[in-house]
Amino acid sequence: MVDFESYSRDAVHFFSLNVPPLLASAVEAQPAGFTILDLGCGDGNIIHALQHGGFLNRAGQVIGVDLSPQRIAGCLADMHFAPTERARLNLIREAVPREHIFVTGNTIVDALKSISLADGFDDDLVGRMNLSGCRLLLVTAHRRETHGQPLRSICRALRTLADTFEDVGIV
Repeated sequence: MVDFESYSRDAVHFFSLNVPPLLASAVEAQPAGFTILDLGCGDGNIIHALQHGGFLNRAGQVIGVDLSPQRIAGCLADMHFAPTERARLNLIREAVPREHIFVTGNTIVDALKSISLADGFDDDLVGRMNLSGCRLLLVTAHRRETHGQPLRSICRALRTLADTFEDVGIV
């Protein structure tokens, strides 16, 4: 029986392409031609890490399934609007045809780059903040999917950052 809580906690290793020993052992113990079914695969980090580590050389079939609204929309979309060149390359890696991808920019980042912080802020509260010597963290959490518990988690994380790093200013 897999302990899914510790498995999820160990999943951060996939971003560095390291495969947790428990998963590596389970895959290596399979007979040649085995099938992997990755439910909730997201963007395929687990399979990518296994492939990169050479663990899938004997696999017969690898299937990734993700039924999240974002993944379904991505599969059904005729046009994909990527905010950055890196996002465009990720879409190409996911086999989205190049002619269906349009790099649009990131409206928040583009807006920030277009203003001069030397002119001050329109909002008095922000204008009174002492931001000299600070690393400024701009937080946008306005999307509907962040309402409720996700927003509370974001706020707790921001509180932790503010309490941990005295040189961080949060707007």
